[in-house]
Amino acid sequence: MPTFKKSLVISPKSPVNLGFTLIEMLIVMAMIALLATLFITGFPASQRRARDAQRRSDLNNYNALLREYGSRHEGLYPGANGSGIEMKCGGMGCIGLYLCNLLGISSTACHVDRYDRQTECFNNELCIYYYQGSSCDDGSACAESFVLRARLESEAGWVYYCSNGSNGIAAEGTTWDTLAGYCPI
Repeated sequence: MPTFKKSLVISPKSPVNLGFTLIEMLIVMAMIALLATLFITGFPASQRRARDAQRRSDLNNYNALLREYGSRHEGLYPGANGSGIEMKCGGMGCIGLYLCNLLGISSTACHVDRYDRQTECFNNELCIYYYQGSSCDDGSACAESFVLRARLESEAGWVYYCSNGSNGIAAEGTTWDTLAGYCPI
């Protein structure tokens, strides 16, 4: 018995659906808009966390440089008492102590916060790296301990590294000038 194959016959009277319906197009556009919204809203937060990670990395590098400095100066660090000094001069007429100068680091190799002296950190506070050395204030190798700190962008508080090896996040209300180079923990 012969076999017959069915073939698609398009008559001029029957409509041919070769495209997408309006509903299908709207669903796809809504899904793309939802994904774009999720990406756009999450991206700034991940950038802030990445910049905070860079701050931690920079302070850790300064910590290593200060430990090396201490090993060359009988366990003493640069003296910078009070509320702290910055890493390098950021403006005109720079007078005073800057950590990179004390460590012999050139201005171009001296890492500062990406938003140095700008109010981009948490609660619109200034983003600056600070150094404090205890016991003295003249920049010579006379401090018995030190604290490095930077304000965070993605959360309240300060990231800090201490000469005793401890590090972490200090509370927003920490009064650094009274610590005078001693670790808050």
